[in-house]
Amino acid sequence: MADGKKDDDGKKGGGERSVIKGDGGKGPQAVQGREQQQQEDANTNTEMISRLEPMEAIALDIGTVVGSEGHRKWHVLSRLGSGAFGAVYLVEEEGAKKEEKYALKAERLSAQVQMLAVEVQVYQALMAKAGTTQGKRRYPLLIDKGAWNNQCNYLVMSLVGPSLEDLRRKRPNNRFSMGTALIAAKKTLAAIVQMHLVGFLHRDIKPANFSIGHTDKNVIYILDFGMARCFVRPDGVLKRPRAGNIGFRGTAKYASRIGHKHKELCRGDDVESWFYMACELVKGKLPWQRVDEEAKIRDMKIEALRPGKVDVKGKGPTSETAAETKTKSEAKPKVESKPKTETKTKTEAKPKSEAKPKTETKTKTEASPKSEPKTKVEPKAKAEGKEGSAKKAEREPKDPRRLLLGGCPKQFANILELVAPLRYYDDPPYDEIAELIATALKKMNVQTYPLDWQEGGNKA
Repeated sequence: MADGKKDDDGKKGGGERSVIKGDGGKGPQAVQGREQQQQEDANTNTEMISRLEPMEAIALDIGTVVGSEGHRKWHVLSRLGSGAFGAVYLVEEEGAKKEEKYALKAERLSAQVQMLAVEVQVYQALMAKAGTTQGKRRYPLLIDKGAWNNQCNYLVMSLVGPSLEDLRRKRPNNRFSMGTALIAAKKTLAAIVQMHLVGFLHRDIKPANFSIGHTDKNVIYILDFGMARCFVRPDGVLKRPRAGNIGFRGTAKYASRIGHKHKELCRGDDVESWFYMACELVKGKLPWQRVDEEAKIRDMKIEALRPGKVDVKGKGPTSETAAETKTKSEAKPKVESKPKTETKTKTEAKPKSEAKPKTETKTKTEASPKSEPKTKVEPKAKAEGKEGSAKKAEREPKDPRRLLLGGCPKQFANILELVAPLRYYDDPPYDEIAELIATALKKMNVQTYPLDWQEGGNKA
């Protein structure tokens, strides 16, 4: 049963249209310098960022003090982890009165793509708009940044807890309870909205890039902005999409259909990736998760999101399908009316031509003891028929849409219909999607709080 506790996502995801398109001439890039903008452009023009050869993560010894001249100094306590292009360390500020822990991300100066520069841009844009974007903060805080000892660039950020991917993997069948999965879907969407409000796409939406708070385990943060791109000009107007092959961005499992085609991404692509992630949080898997061929994954997604199968309002087929059904139903009586009349006339005229007695005779013959050999053969024939149909079913390709939505609330079919047609200049319907998630929570009447990872949460 739902405990009735109010979610911290009380405010809706609307308002992004006026902020992006009418920003008083300042725009979300006003806080960034020319040099950072050039770095972001260089990064986004690099072909196939996600397929670059990973460099060995920079190694900082325990006890090392990192800090640029004139900046705060950070004492390395331990290594938290590493990725393809950098490493993360637990640090504390040297000489600080309060012993507070932070996370330091380090990246080699020789890295082919300087992703930390893009991350800094996103953090600065988000923090510059703090208080103007709706709801509570859904991203870590940028504490410090700089270059150290001609070895690495670094940024220091507030600590976060485990990622949704780590938490999901610890659950039975790799999935959350329905209530937690829907709440997580709602919170992660709100985090994406905050990023879009300041003019940035994430371009690598997946459970591993969302983490719960370090102390406040009720909040979910969006992070890892190395693949991000600013999609608006300094005056707040949307940039034109770049033509041609701009390279693959993101993770194949969650990438949008356009992403698989290596074309320019938009806000709708972030939302499409979010939708795949939301399905996985509910179900624990995606139809293409064991598929290695990117082209096949793309084709499965295209088929799953093919428009026209579900009505957005959830009242039946789409208008086109409904019209076709109506036409057929109207035409049917006209075709059938004549044959019925003719049959009746013939029957009245020739009452002796009924084959009922013959049918009864055949039935008696089949039931007689002499027909036993034939009766014994029938189960074998039926068995063979079942085997044949089973083999045929195996050969027939399964519907990717059913595989994607199976096990999800029915409102997810409506969300799919909102997400599928989104194009570059479209404003994603954040409000409508959030309302559908709220409806699913209400209709299913599932436990929401405490969340699965909180004390007292669902452990089954």
